[in-house]
Amino acid sequence: MQDITVNFTTVEFNQFPIPRYKEAVDAVEVVSAECEDLRARLAATEEEAAELRLKVEESSASVDYRAKYEELSAMVAPFKEQLEQFELEKAALESQNKAKDSDLKKLAAQFGQAIGHQNHKQKIHHMVQIKEENVALK
Repeated sequence: MQDITVNFTTVEFNQFPIPRYKEAVDAVEVVSAECEDLRARLAATEEEAAELRLKVEESSASVDYRAKYEELSAMVAPFKEQLEQFELEKAALESQNKAKDSDLKKLAAQFGQAIGHQNHKQKIHHMVQIKEENVALK
């Protein structure tokens, strides 16, 4: 476009009649307006294409994640029953452990009272305290 304007400036205006010059300038203005319009449309189309590319990439990524999820679910499915059984067994063992801990504490208290000092005036239960500390440390 600069070439066209340079040519117009270097050519003497006396060579062209004024009506033809005005027609040429009008034609250049029309073409430049169309060019700007096309550039704007091209920019809008490029933005739309970029957005569509992002959507395609996101959807393909989600499809990949879905496929991976389904594959992992298929791999884990046979072991779900075992996991449930292990959880039940774990819960049962934990309840047994709590029951045995409470029994141990009761037995330690009884043993401490049986072995403790027989002097009721002093009421020293040194052995009870030692047994409770041992149970707490375990």
